[in-house]
Amino acid sequence: VKLPELELVGLAVGTALAVRQLRTRADPVLIRSWVFLVLAMVFPVVYAVLTRAVMYDTHRHFLFVIPLICVVAGAAFDRLWAGLYSMRPALAVGTAAVGVLVAAESATTQVRLHPYEYVYYNHLVGGVAGAADRYELDYWGMSYREAVGILVKYLERTEPGRYASTQYRVTVFGAPDCATPYFPSNFHLSSNVREADFYISFTRFRGHKIVRGTPIGSVSRLGVELAVIKDLRQTPKDQRLPDWWKDVPADGSSQRFSPPLEP
Repeated sequence: VKLPELELVGLAVGTALAVRQLRTRADPVLIRSWVFLVLAMVFPVVYAVLTRAVMYDTHRHFLFVIPLICVVAGAAFDRLWAGLYSMRPALAVGTAAVGVLVAAESATTQVRLHPYEYVYYNHLVGGVAGAADRYELDYWGMSYREAVGILVKYLERTEPGRYASTQYRVTVFGAPDCATPYFPSNFHLSSNVREADFYISFTRFRGHKIVRGTPIGSVSRLGVELAVIKDLRQTPKDQRLPDWWKDVPADGSSQRFSPPLEP
């Protein structure tokens, strides 16, 4: 679901060609090449599944497999083009045109996601919108830089007379180090959400829904929220956290990557 559709088609064609080479016992060198590539792709994934290896944060533990997939897909399309063109040139050209259109759609999606290309999902799960609430999106907190910028612009717009001389306390859910480098000098990180003025959270672990406050902005791509900014100043301190939060251990569940949100 993380690979572009064209790459998946190429992988399927390449696998089929490898099986065909084995069955026909064609050029031994070619057979060894295809078998090596397919095994190099499949074995690490199968091994991890069978041994129940610890895996998290989408497919990042298997990034080394992607170049091999591209090689297999590229070789498969080369063979497919040569075969079709030798029999029916018009069909080969039409197939190539469809491939170009599919590739262009994937590239356009990546441009629209920039700089969060890594949250991409293909159409098998409905794209990024279909993956929301089902799969990991911005798990590294990359959207926090933009979120801080949105908060700064909000304060400059709504409090122009006092913004520069006011100190603001901001609680950041997840990895605060992804946000604090972009804090202006009058922003201060606070782990006590009851004392904070603002709350920034990505949508991982549904962190954006834990703290109650007034949403003032969000970082979104393709209509999907990646991070949310909330103004807590109008929310009573004793109503900012749900009752169940006090039972969540500081080293467990959605809090394990966060500074403690002090009850």
